[in-house]
Amino acid sequence: KKCTMIAPRDVEAERAQRVGVKRVSEWLEGLLPDDEKDEDDGGKAPPGKETSVIVNQLACKEAGCPDVEVVITLLRAKPRPKLMFKVFKAAADLTSDEVEGALRQALAEEQCSEHQSEHEDKRSKTKDAHAHEHDDGHADAHEHGHADGVLGDDCGCGQAHGNADHDSSQHEHGHM
Repeated sequence: KKCTMIAPRDVEAERAQRVGVKRVSEWLEGLLPDDEKDEDDGGKAPPGKETSVIVNQLACKEAGCPDVEVVITLLRAKPRPKLMFKVFKAAADLTSDEVEGALRQALAEEQCSEHQSEHEDKRSKTKDAHAHEHDDGHADAHEHGHADGVLGDDCGCGQAHGNADHDSSQHEHGHM
C-alpha cells in the first residue's frame, strides 16, 4: 500500500482561478488613469513610470481566516508607495463592480491615511513651536492648522483621523 501526501489536483478549479485572476488584473489595468498606463497599452506613462498590477488568489486554512482572498497590489512609480488591498472572495466570483469598489475604497483609505499623517506632522510642528515658556498665558488665538480644536475632515473618508486626544477645552500646553 502506497501513501501519498499530495492531494489530487482540481484542474477545473485551477483553471477557473487562473481565468479569474487574469480577468481581475485586466479590469484593474483598465481602471488606471492614463498617466499610470503603459504607452503600449494606450496610456501616457513613459517607460518605468507605469503602474504594475499584481493579482493573487490565496487560500487560508487557519481558524478565523476567510477560505479564500484575492490580494491586489499596485506597484506605482516612485515616489508613490505601493497600494495593497484584499477582497475576501475567489477571483472567478468577483464582478467588475466589486473590483472597482474595492479599488476606490483602498484609494480613499490611502488618501485619508496621507491626510492624517499631514495633520499629525503639522500638529507635532505646532506643538514644538509652542513648547517655549509663556510669561502671561496665551494670546487670544493660536494657529494649529485646524479649526475649533478638531481636525477638518476634508479628505472625504468620514474618519475622525485619530484626534480623540485633542480636547478643545484644554490647549496642548496644559492651560485652560
